Amino acid sequence: MPSNNSLNLSTLTPEVLLSIFRLVCARPDFEDIENDTDPGTMKLDCISPNSPEITLFCVCRPWRELVLKESSLWTVICLGTPGYDLYQNPEPAPTAMVLRKQKELMKLFVERSNGRPLSFVLRFELEAENKLDREAAGKLVVEVGQLCKRWEFLSARCHANLMAMASGRLFNQAKDRLRQLYLNLTSPTRHPLEDSRFMPFQYLFPMDFQDASQALTKLRIQGGLNLQIHKLWTRRLEVGPIATNLTYFTYQQPPELDLLPMTFNDALTILARCKLLKTFEFAATIDTPFEISIPETSNWDNKEFVLRLGLTRLSLSSMKSLEFGPLLCILDAPRLETLCLKGPFYADRMADEFDIDIDNYQFWDCVTGFVGRSYKLQLTTLHLEGLPLSAESVAGVLDMLPCVGDLKLDGRIFNSHLVARLTWNRGAEKDINLLPNLTSLTVVGCSTTYVQIAELVNMVYSRARCAHLAPIGDKDNWTAQQQTEQGGQESHPVDIDMIYLADTMDPFDVENCVEARHFFFTDPTMMWFVSKGYIDIKIGATE
Repeated sequence: MPSNNSLNLSTLTPEVLLSIFRLVCARPDFEDIENDTDPGTMKLDCISPNSPEITLFCVCRPWRELVLKESSLWTVICLGTPGYDLYQNPEPAPTAMVLRKQKELMKLFVERSNGRPLSFVLRFELEAENKLDREAAGKLVVEVGQLCKRWEFLSARCHANLMAMASGRLFNQAKDRLRQLYLNLTSPTRHPLEDSRFMPFQYLFPMDFQDASQALTKLRIQGGLNLQIHKLWTRRLEVGPIATNLTYFTYQQPPELDLLPMTFNDALTILARCKLLKTFEFAATIDTPFEISIPETSNWDNKEFVLRLGLTRLSLSSMKSLEFGPLLCILDAPRLETLCLKGPFYADRMADEFDIDIDNYQFWDCVTGFVGRSYKLQLTTLHLEGLPLSAESVAGVLDMLPCVGDLKLDGRIFNSHLVARLTWNRGAEKDINLLPNLTSLTVVGCSTTYVQIAELVNMVYSRARCAHLAPIGDKDNWTAQQQTEQGGQESHPVDIDMIYLADTMDPFDVENCVEARHFFFTDPTMMWFVSKGYIDIKIGATE
């Protein structure tokens, strides 16, 4: 400790010290578990002898008493691999020695938490090759499962065996306090389970769903739990009390798993029953015909034949067909801020390879109908990828959504016609120019097959010019005031901060996509924008 009493922490009051301790033992913001774009959301160190709680406890007797008094400092327990970074490869499986130490410390944390609800973060992405290491991991997860009645939050990124152990007690025992659940099945297993108490994958039967936690507010399933229900050969999804307070639901079953994934019929049931939903993300991996069977709900409008929702974010995607189209046609979400739709179509030439009859979707106008139904829609994010849409129809949709700032399209849609519509025309009549608030543009597979690079550069330049970034004349470096005077009182677009040209999903068009990215990135105008820090241009793999 410093000799200066003004800097001596021991001179602070217990209340101030506890506030400092809470900051040092920072509890992750579990309210934002859905924001996986931020690696800091789940960047939590595993418990170890160097954990802040242990270190503070060992400093001196007064501190020890304070740390023990504040039992909430011991309620967050992270087990498994030492660290986690979304942008790095998974770390090797932890050894038996490390896991035994974590098990001892977990018991210590549980004891000092004084009966409070517990938050667990499990990271076992890779399966250990050594049998002793696998057994140690299994015993640790079983110990966590025995505490399921105290679970408040559970985040599990595990391979199949450990996921089976972690999810086996979810809805029949962990139903009193569990508020948020995040399961991410990272890989199948190469070593079958030797413990007969656990099935390779857990299934939810109707009774399990009906007994589910009414406290659950956020549910995120990316493998590891089969939610599709079969009873007497008739598919039925019983939502039950789980619908009471659920505000966030995301589901994506890994396609490589031999399971019975949910369908868009199940998605309709969840949307109808969970009336407090704000975020709904659903990815289907099988081709099942959509049946419009409306559950009994007060949200259904018989006059307009639509299901009214309070969603702010809606994401629907399919790897096989576009069965979410009919679902979209009966939804009405006037408060929606984010709409993400992703289908299997990228170019007509893919039809033969994937056995997709694109002619059947020639008049697929579900997006236009959905947007047009909610005339007050204030979308700020719109992602349309892999859909059989024409550039003309997309331009019509964008014309109805002036607030969109984040736009993502695939290269087949992003052709010369749409680029021309996005080009800013100075002096044009009101509402002629599209997307005045566009700040981020992502094109998956921008290709010279559909657009000339000169057209794309001209579009970016026209918007930057009117946004007071680029000089109006060829060599005139006009100031922002001079440009404003030149433009009068006409409306101006905002600055485009980021342009991202992602890899194509069309295996037949790789060469033209590479060519487009090269010429766009090396264009003198674009290089000037980048050098001035006006625009960030990204090129790389699909997000």
